[in-house]
Amino acid sequence: MDTKTFRCAWISVDLSGELGGWELLFREETLEENLSILHFTLQAEQEQTPPKLTLSFRWPQKDIQVRWTPGLPAIHHLFPYWWNGGWIRSGLCCNAPVFVYLNLEGENRLAYACSEASETVLTHTGPTEESVIINTLALFQDSCLPVSRRAFSIRIDRRAIHYSEVLSGISQWYEELYPPLPVPKEARFPLYSTWYQFQREVTAEHLERELAEAAECGLKTVILDDGWNCTGPTIPGTFAHAGDWKAAPEKFPDMPGHIRKAHALGLRYLVWFPVPYIGNQAGNDFARFREKFLFRKADCGILDPRFPEVRAYLEEQYERFVREWDLDGLKLDFLDAFQLPESDPAAAEKNSGRDFRSLPDAVSELLRSIAARLRRIKPDILIEFRQKYIGPAMRPFCNLFRGADCAMDLLENRVRTIDLRLLSGGTAVHSDMLIWPAEDTPETAALQILNVIFSTPQISCMLTTLPPDHRKMLKFWMDFCLRHLPTLQESPLRPEHPELSYPLVTAFGKEETITAVYLTGMIVPLHSGKPHIILNATHSGELLIDAEKPVSLRCFNVFGEEIASTVLSAGINRIKVPPSGFVLCG
Repeated sequence: MDTKTFRCAWISVDLSGELGGWELLFREETLEENLSILHFTLQAEQEQTPPKLTLSFRWPQKDIQVRWTPGLPAIHHLFPYWWNGGWIRSGLCCNAPVFVYLNLEGENRLAYACSEASETVLTHTGPTEESVIINTLALFQDSCLPVSRRAFSIRIDRRAIHYSEVLSGISQWYEELYPPLPVPKEARFPLYSTWYQFQREVTAEHLERELAEAAECGLKTVILDDGWNCTGPTIPGTFAHAGDWKAAPEKFPDMPGHIRKAHALGLRYLVWFPVPYIGNQAGNDFARFREKFLFRKADCGILDPRFPEVRAYLEEQYERFVREWDLDGLKLDFLDAFQLPESDPAAAEKNSGRDFRSLPDAVSELLRSIAARLRRIKPDILIEFRQKYIGPAMRPFCNLFRGADCAMDLLENRVRTIDLRLLSGGTAVHSDMLIWPAEDTPETAALQILNVIFSTPQISCMLTTLPPDHRKMLKFWMDFCLRHLPTLQESPLRPEHPELSYPLVTAFGKEETITAVYLTGMIVPLHSGKPHIILNATHSGELLIDAEKPVSLRCFNVFGEEIASTVLSAGINRIKVPPSGFVLCG
């Protein structure tokens, strides 16, 4: 085992591995004071597989109480070095190698990100009993292609600034490495999803009644989720019918006609596909590809995209549906199922017709080609990926990131969408689907929306059975999301206290400021100079507002109806505001 130490003015980095014939070069690029990029380059005279490397450095724990990373579960606590086995995996279809250590006021103390966002990176990080943060990154752990040169970088930020600014800089850095797919404005419009309320029991007849109500409530897009291609009883989580890509005639006898009806209502239409799966009920497709699986499950196989005919099959299927059904986009699901088994079949079979050795490279090529082919048909095509496959290396292939499933858990939905906003740049961020009991008050139901207000809400209630006051509430807030979209979704975001699940979040728009209060007792600093909207996303009937000088205030209820007005005095004001209502200051 070879170990080399590289010294900067402020840190020492150790790199270990079986270097053999590899030469290891190092260069520090200083962007500004306390912000550097450490560049490492492996060089060899002949092409060979890059060695497995371990990079490590230590940092004093001084004034560090919180850790931010985009993985799941979305908990931003300062876990010790050995927590949960220690190693945190990232890669093309799994999170991102980004870690920020900060204090309780949100001020950065140490942040680092690795340029290797496509290949697997294992990170082992956290404080020890010696009050030191240990940071260890293991690179090139999977089978990599032989090369004569391989470079990677670590961006390290020690600036004492708010952690959200640090993450914005990291996101912009990644955009240079992985240029993102263009994001049409429609990607941010509120939408209706069929999943939670229908599950797999969805039909055109029932859905069309729902879509008429969805359009009336201000929703602009529909996602038809699982169930459109299978009939009869099915076991949740099984994919026996995946790959048999025909609309179930008992449910959708005329799919093109059904989609035309949605378009006539002004709705865009996306359809769900579980990309890696082919089920054992899929007839010829299953038999055709049974020797081209990464591995088999009881009811299906996981396709190996390293075969060119596998990629061609998937690409042709999606292109066919977009053309024949006039789809506006696709929900491409379960990309994280593309995983190598313990024994890679390519190793035993000497590739056996595969044109890629690297699975991440093959998945990237598949997704790149899908996006390119679909954008040639419709340049504004919408493509949704779901957490955990939301890292920077995925942004070139989609324009929608959705928070992972957390049905009815508004707090988790808030954290997941804010996490995604912080690292996803201009890629549209969507909530997990929202569902609530019809027995709730409109104020309580509205909390589901307010907790994801800085993302695109996906509504998954049975709208035709919602009480009239719920539909009135929904219509107002969907209109609010559209009217204030540039501020809510495209402006700089400052979420406070990640360790407390973001109890106070502010978006700074060009024409206005919007703050959401999620915890009773939080004091909102009033930003003067432009209108400031403050949302009361609590059960409490009051807000605490700190004004620098007297300012006018108007108060609104959950339906957007003005119910009071007053003038704030300089200093901290205790203002009565209905739960799920808001105030407009200035």
